[in-house]
Amino acid sequence: MLTHQSALWSKVPYNLTIPKLSSCEFCIRGFEYNEDHPDHLILPINAPGTKCTYHYYSFGWLVAGCLRGAYSIHHGREDATLEEVYQKILLPKLSSCIIESGFYPFGNCHREKKHEMARTVVQTDLKLGRMIQEQREAKAMGEFDDSNEDFTGDMDELKKRSPMDLSILVEFRNGIRGNEFVLDPRIWNSRDALDANVPAAGGRFSAKGLCYFYHELASGRILSKDVLDVATEASNTEQTLGVLQGQTSFNENGSTQQLTQKTEFGLGYVLFKGASKNKNIIQSLFKNDDNEFVGHPGVGGSVGLFHKSTKTAIAVMLNGGKSGSSSQIIQEISEHFGW
Repeated sequence: MLTHQSALWSKVPYNLTIPKLSSCEFCIRGFEYNEDHPDHLILPINAPGTKCTYHYYSFGWLVAGCLRGAYSIHHGREDATLEEVYQKILLPKLSSCIIESGFYPFGNCHREKKHEMARTVVQTDLKLGRMIQEQREAKAMGEFDDSNEDFTGDMDELKKRSPMDLSILVEFRNGIRGNEFVLDPRIWNSRDALDANVPAAGGRFSAKGLCYFYHELASGRILSKDVLDVATEASNTEQTLGVLQGQTSFNENGSTQQLTQKTEFGLGYVLFKGASKNKNIIQSLFKNDDNEFVGHPGVGGSVGLFHKSTKTAIAVMLNGGKSGSSSQIIQEISEHFGW
């Protein structure tokens, strides 16, 4: 699961809604077997451990489910919430600097008026959701039928409009059938989504708070040095579906393309290469041999990470910015320090 190889990358719980999406506990149960609804069982696409494909939503629910389950068993309970796990395990390790700077991994941090929440602006570089929505509208108008079990649609059109491998796109489309709304970034402006706990997709922090978090992570305050060393070792996995990780590259004409470089994972963390003066700034983050940065990017270009050798933390939070902006900032910092 931690290396995105559970083969559940395209799966979301059955019959999802925005209020249901807001409940981490509901979504965790969606991956468990329900004897009352065996037809809702979520199965892996291929043999787990054989392929790394970025689990854009399910990663958080799978990992949170294991953590919540282990905590509940350890304490002889069945109903522990993930927020309780956070309060008991992680919160005591966080400094007051993190808390006061607007770091809180649950959506309702916007209720503290000290840190105004930015509203989500529809991104210009994530066209997949728009394409699928257009397909649904076309079906409603009787223009085509996608009632077959395995959706393919107009192959030539899909190939032309998607930066992804076609087989990945088809599985992606099948995985969210009926729940296409999860791709619309505007849902995060609703009250339910602002209050949501979606571990893989709902993080909203101030840049300062996220930066403090990565600094204390790198310094061994949150995880011990031994654990952190293991967690940040390369797992030799090459991930796909990077378009949902904010890893898109902008050409000179402003169009986007999918990055083809290898993205390595540790245990949950993305391992970044060093920056260079290459004009294609995002691609330059993946060119050097050594993994100099550890962290994770988000859709739209926001990113939190630390420079391994100097334990210097960087966080960039964007609202409606192009994905290249954060990498330009990281490049400037790298050149300033001579990394």
